Amino acid sequence: MASAPLDHYKVDRASVDVEALAQRQARYLKIHAEEAQILAADPTARDRAIAEMNSSPMVKPGGLGASLLVPFGEDPNPYLDGLDAVLDKAAVTTEERVKRLNCAICGLLVFSEYKVRFALLDYPDLKKKVQLRTQQIFDEWVAGDFAQKFGIQTSPSQPRASPSPPPRPPAASLKHIDATSIDHLLKNPNFIFDMKFLLPDKPDDGSAWELESFSHSKSGVQFNILFEGCDDPIPHDAQEMRALLEDNHTFA
Repeated sequence: MASAPLDHYKVDRASVDVEALAQRQARYLKIHAEEAQILAADPTARDRAIAEMNSSPMVKPGGLGASLLVPFGEDPNPYLDGLDAVLDKAAVTTEERVKRLNCAICGLLVFSEYKVRFALLDYPDLKKKVQLRTQQIFDEWVAGDFAQKFGIQTSPSQPRASPSPPPRPPAASLKHIDATSIDHLLKNPNFIFDMKFLLPDKPDDGSAWELESFSHSKSGVQFNILFEGCDDPIPHDAQEMRALLEDNHTFA
């Protein structure tokens, strides 16, 4: 019997290198943060370069999403290797920095989906370790090298919520998302991909939803939410996304 498409991405537990996965995932986060900080110094040039990049026939329409970048069932490694080749080169021009910025977020989305979420689907404990270690690496870098390079004053880190509690519990045990966790999720949307949400007073009427994709634009971040029973995702800006998180509970 042929294996299910998802099995193609799963790995043996003994082969999982938590540190290597976390380091590579954190690299995408760090490159994105650094290029975004540099590009913010000249928003006019940045926005012009982004518009030029988005008008290229090489850019796929429909925003960002792992399955849009690498269709489900395909091997993500050639795509990730191509992105890493770009990220290995130092950027000089605004156009090169915008390209690196885009490659970093695309790499993060695809790597998190295929090499972490799908690969470790049978090992939620290992996935949790990867995500927590990724965040630790990134936070230490922000407080150290990043802050020093850009002269940024950092405040003591706040406790962070554990991402992605595994399988769906009964409605009575749905977990409310506190303000600190919401701030963390809005700053690090990639972690939302590992979660599912539900209106606490309507656990059985198709009110579940999940983040299908997100994209950056001049006006901010757009979150595309796929509600249970709907064929197409519904866009939300950051304020709407915060309100949605405040009104909902997480179950997976």
